[in-house]
Amino acid sequence: MRTIVVAAALLLFALPSFADDLVCKTDWGYEESNGPSRWGQLAPAYVDCDSGIHQSPVPLGNTGTAPNPLTAQYGSSSITIQRTAHGMNVYTLGMLNNLRYGTVNARLQKFHLHAPAEHPSGAAVAELHLVHVDANTDRGYVIAVLIDSDGAPNSAIQALIDSAPEKACTSAKLETFPLAALLPSTTNFTTYTGSLTTPPCSPNITFFVLKTHLKISSGQFTALTSLFEGARPPQPVNSRPFLVR
Repeated sequence: MRTIVVAAALLLFALPSFADDLVCKTDWGYEESNGPSRWGQLAPAYVDCDSGIHQSPVPLGNTGTAPNPLTAQYGSSSITIQRTAHGMNVYTLGMLNNLRYGTVNARLQKFHLHAPAEHPSGAAVAELHLVHVDANTDRGYVIAVLIDSDGAPNSAIQALIDSAPEKACTSAKLETFPLAALLPSTTNFTTYTGSLTTPPCSPNITFFVLKTHLKISSGQFTALTSLFEGARPPQPVNSRPFLVR
């Protein structure tokens, strides 16, 4: 079983070839026929969506103090925006965008957006997932950023709106993208062990849900409508600890 999980993680985090439709997902979605309640039955590779015991998202708690600070060093980077069948994935091509937490040093590989927020808090209307991978362990680390739509326009969000391809299964590349504009303060966060919130629902993903929200304008939120993934409902906590800083 461990071999299968590792292989699935490697496949998930591999950078796609945009000459084919590998990341244009059509077998799952957010409708009644292919939505979260059915993901585990749609394909053998999605079995964790039904049987995984540490799945995400979950209602956040507070069972202790996180032992380490979280830092993320992002600079201007080239990106590739892949339009999927029901949203988008944005792949970062730079090597210098990293997350650090204790001994973990994980590189940012991609990001995407969910609406409504999967870890809801306050006035959040959406959620950004910045997916990192530690090359030494192939383990995934996700910074989850809650988004409010009552702020000024955000430069990175506007670049996505302006450049995202309109047709599914196509891509667009930006040579310069202000990644740092997507990241609010990482000083305060809740961390827990969960899973990807979309198929194959791969386990052993460490989440860092930031307390500080990202502000965008209401007009940007409206313009992003077709680029959001949907939201998976809350999953059972199953006695997991939540460490807060």
